[in-house]
Amino acid sequence: MEYDSIQLVNDFINEEKLKKLKEEEKKDVAYLSRLNEEVNLLYVAITRTRNSLHIPEALLPAEFPVSPHIHVMKVVEAKEEIEVEKYIHDYRFKKKIESLERAYSVEVVREKHKSAYRPWTLLLDEELTKMYCEGITVKDMAKHFGRTKGAIESRISKLELMELYR
Repeated sequence: MEYDSIQLVNDFINEEKLKKLKEEEKKDVAYLSRLNEEVNLLYVAITRTRNSLHIPEALLPAEFPVSPHIHVMKVVEAKEEIEVEKYIHDYRFKKKIESLERAYSVEVVREKHKSAYRPWTLLLDEELTKMYCEGITVKDMAKHFGRTKGAIESRISKLELMELYR
């Protein structure tokens, strides 16, 4: 998707911030990967214009060549140190949340429900429909299919069995 004109706001990471952040967390591969994602986001935003780009001065790299298609906007209030600290704090907060990950994994769930998270096939859907029409309970269907009750209820809903057969 391209646009005739793009105007960027000053919330992308710039060259100076990138250097500071990279120096602080050199050994953290995940952190460097996140910084790379930030740079890629800026790249994608910039490359979506066909004609003119309006870009904050802080986002231009050092010694960037002048172009009639690039319009530099002056940043009125620069709070780079606060932004860097906020960025570091936000990243570390997200990292802590990610480290708390889900309290389960597919393998753990499959210890109790052997077919949990496996795709449904046409044959399984037909069997589920037949059992539903016979009035078999969700609990019994869950045991039969090796899935959770929630998975059975979700599939019943997706197949619209309640609307079709009740």
